[in-house]
Amino acid sequence: EVGVRNDACEATVSIPEVEAIDNRDRDPVLNLILQTQPPQNVQPGEEIDLPPGSYDVLVSATDRRGNEARDSFRIDVVDNTPPVVRPPNPHPTPIGGEAAATSPVGTPVEIEFSCVDACDPRPTRARVPRRFPVGDTDVELTCVDASGNAATEELTIRVRDQEAPEVVGEVPEDFELICNSADGAVVNV
Repeated sequence: EVGVRNDACEATVSIPEVEAIDNRDRDPVLNLILQTQPPQNVQPGEEIDLPPGSYDVLVSATDRRGNEARDSFRIDVVDNTPPVVRPPNPHPTPIGGEAAATSPVGTPVEIEFSCVDACDPRPTRARVPRRFPVGDTDVELTCVDASGNAATEELTIRVRDQEAPEVVGEVPEDFELICNSADGAVVNV
């Protein structure tokens, strides 16, 4: 089993060093045929780029009298490389900065990020929250490709209450009281 590279949806496979021996022929002819469309003749030790999939290699050895031996082996190329998460640029809240709280039910902050994968043209982006409470919230930006490989980057959204409270209602004017009892004065406002 061979994994694909990060930069392309293929793996560089080194064909195993297969040999043929014969008790009467010192140099039997060895043929290796890689079952692709179309089939390819390959040589032991040769490096070849293959996309994900299973490939049979048919091996035959023939001596000068025409006697032949056959065998085969399989090469499995798998996509085990996770996608790349591209966090939003610029950051949804300034780096080290904060978003101003706009509502007790959460402040809307748009987080747009992308996913890139060598084998899957449209990896899946996990959902992220759209509203955030006052405080720091760590958000995981996750991408998953068609082979089930996942990658995650973390982002911190900071929301701060930046407005002072407002006094509402009628505020009485200043007044003085005379304490007329040991229990204190009673005030009706």
